[in-house]
Amino acid sequence: MSQAIEQPTLLWTEQEQPAERHGQGWVYFFIILQTVCALGIILPGFGIYRVFFRSAAYIITLAFLVFLKRKVPGHHPSAPLLLAVVGVLTLSYFHPDTQALPGVAQLVLYVAVASPIVWVTRLNLTLTHFRNVITLFWAFSSLGAFVGLLQVYYPDTFTPDVTVVYSGRGVEEALGVVLASGERVLRPMGLSDVPGGAGFAGYYAVVFAIGLILSDAGKWTKRLALASIPIGLFIIYMSMVRSVLVISVISQVVLAFCLLRQGKIKLLNKVLLIVGVMTLVGLSTAFTTGGDTIYLRVMSLFEQSPVEVYNVNRGSFVRRTFLEYLPQYPFGAGAGRWGMMHYYFGPKGLYDRSMWAEINWTGWVYDGGIFLIAANVAMLSAAMWFAWSLARDRNRGNIAIWAAIVFAYNMGILAMTFVGNPFVAGVGMDFWLLNGALFAAHRYDLATQPSINADQRGAT
Repeated sequence: MSQAIEQPTLLWTEQEQPAERHGQGWVYFFIILQTVCALGIILPGFGIYRVFFRSAAYIITLAFLVFLKRKVPGHHPSAPLLLAVVGVLTLSYFHPDTQALPGVAQLVLYVAVASPIVWVTRLNLTLTHFRNVITLFWAFSSLGAFVGLLQVYYPDTFTPDVTVVYSGRGVEEALGVVLASGERVLRPMGLSDVPGGAGFAGYYAVVFAIGLILSDAGKWTKRLALASIPIGLFIIYMSMVRSVLVISVISQVVLAFCLLRQGKIKLLNKVLLIVGVMTLVGLSTAFTTGGDTIYLRVMSLFEQSPVEVYNVNRGSFVRRTFLEYLPQYPFGAGAGRWGMMHYYFGPKGLYDRSMWAEINWTGWVYDGGIFLIAANVAMLSAAMWFAWSLARDRNRGNIAIWAAIVFAYNMGILAMTFVGNPFVAGVGMDFWLLNGALFAAHRYDLATQPSINADQRGAT
C-alpha cells in the first residue's frame, strides 16, 4: 500500500513568493561593503579615514539588526543565546573596574560581531542565494590572495605603505621574509594593512573554492575556483603564519570526514586528489620563492609533536587563561579593559588600566569571567551542532554538502580562538553570517522539498 507524500508546511503564501521578498541583496551588499572597507584602508590617500573604514561594517550590521524586518519565521539556535552574552556583559558593566565608555563600546562590539546570526535569518534565502554568498566570499578572498602573490613578486608596486601603523617599529626586520633571491620583503598583506594578513585570505580562498568545486556552480566558476587553490596555499605558506596553515589542515580533514559520513566517496576522492595535488604545487612554489626561510618555517611544525609545538608557542596563553586569570577573575575583570575598544575609548597615561588578551578565551575571562565563557561556548556549540546535524545527513543533497563546508570552516575558526581573537573582529562577523545564511537556506529547502522528513521540518 503506497503512502502519500506529506506536503511541507510552507512558510509563506503563494502571493508572498516574488523574488523581492528574499532580501538576499542585503547579504551581498554587506560582503561587498567589507571588501570596499578593506580597500579603503590600504589605498593611498585614504589613511586619514582608517577609523571610518574599520568601523563601517560594524555600524551597518547593527543597522541591519535594528531595521531589517523579518520575512519568514524561525531563528537560528544560536540567536537566543546572544541574549545571554549581552546579559553577562551588561552585568559586567557594573563591575567596579569597568570604565564607562570602553565598557559600553565592548558590549556594542560583541553585539555587532554576532548580529548577522539574527538579521541574516530574517531573510528568505534559497540554496542559490547561499551559493552566491559563498561565491562572493571566495571571489574577494581569492582577490586578496592574488594581491598577496603580487606583493611577493612585485613588492615595490603592490605593497601598501604601512608606516602609518608601524612607524618606527622596524617592521621590515620583524615582519619581513627573506626570499630565495636574497631580497627582503614584507610578508604579503593582501587587502589588509597587516603583514602576513594575506594568509587568512588564502585560507578562505581554499575552503570556499573546494565548496564551489563540489557544488552545482557553473563550469567557469569551478575552473577559477580550482585555479585559486594553489594561489591560496602559496600565500598561506608565504605569510609565515603557521596557525593559518594549521586551521587550513583542520578544515580540510573535517570536510573529508563529513563527506565520508555522508557516504559521498566519489566526492571525497575528488577532494583528496585536488587538495593533494594543489598542496604540492603551492608548497613547491613557496619553497622555490621563499627558500630556506619558508622551508624552515613550515618544517618547524614537525620538529616536535603537535601538542608540544602548540605548548611551546600559543599554549602558554591558554594555560595562563584557565590556571591564572580565571581563578583571579572568576566574574571578570571589568568589561572593555582590553582590545581595540579600550585603545580607542579608554583612558591614557596614568589612568590606563588596560589588559592584554592574545586569544579569545582570555578576553572572555576579562570581560565576564566564567559566565561569559559559558555563554559564548553555548552560542558556538549551538552553531556547530546545527551545521553538523545537516553535514552528517545522507539524504539532504546539496544542503548537506554546503553544511559540510560550513562545519569545516566553523572548526577552523573555533581552533583560531586558541591562537587569536576572531570573535571581536570581522572574522567573527563572517562566521555568524555564514551560519545564519546556512540556516536560512536550510529553512527554505525544508519548505520547498516535499520528500524531506517532517521531523526535520519541526527542528526549525
